[in-house]
Amino acid sequence: MSITGVYYHHCKTIHESVVKVLKNVAHCADLSNPTKAQPLYNQWVERIMEEFFRQGDQEKARGMDVSAMCDRQTATVEKSQVFILYLFISILFSSLD
Repeated sequence: MSITGVYYHHCKTIHESVVKVLKNVAHCADLSNPTKAQPLYNQWVERIMEEFFRQGDQEKARGMDVSAMCDRQTATVEKSQVFILYLFISILFSSLD
């Protein structure tokens, strides 16, 4: 490979790495609600759960299986938040280490 090819490959690899990190950082910011003050966090939890429940309502109305955390009858805020914190946030943030 020529020196130009090596340089291009190196720059492309760096660019891809930077893009990946920036995407992860943006995603972390999007999922940062648990880092907020408790009253603000509670407001966001209510909004998120209502969004999930509306999705579940639409799925039921269409005769579909209801997605995890989206069933008003069975989902709880506590279990949903633990699931979100563990599955999405802890794994995502640890990927930035």
